[in-house]
Amino acid sequence: MNMPYTMTYTGYEYDEPETIKGEDEKVDDVTESIRRVMVKELNAKKAEREALEQKYGKVWDTEELTRDFEMTGFMAPYVVVTRKSDRQQGTLTFQHSPRYYFNFEPIE
Repeated sequence: MNMPYTMTYTGYEYDEPETIKGEDEKVDDVTESIRRVMVKELNAKKAEREALEQKYGKVWDTEELTRDFEMTGFMAPYVVVTRKSDRQQGTLTFQHSPRYYFNFEPIE
């Protein structure tokens, strides 16, 4: 059952979850609304590499990403990756244009 609610996540508020229709069942994606807001905000700012590096540290363009990581999935504004050097799985945030990946967060 889809129950309307409001939840706060890192300063963003969103209401009821979106419903994704799978092959055999419906799955509620409670992150859809917040991710849409985040994508809109990230892409509205269009930060240059230097600004992202000051805020998040290491930043990768697409060529650097494919050199250092294997991408295994994504749900904008995030990608799920495995770092090639040590097989550490994690997530990166990305902006559309210019396309940069940043804020590596290891998955425990």
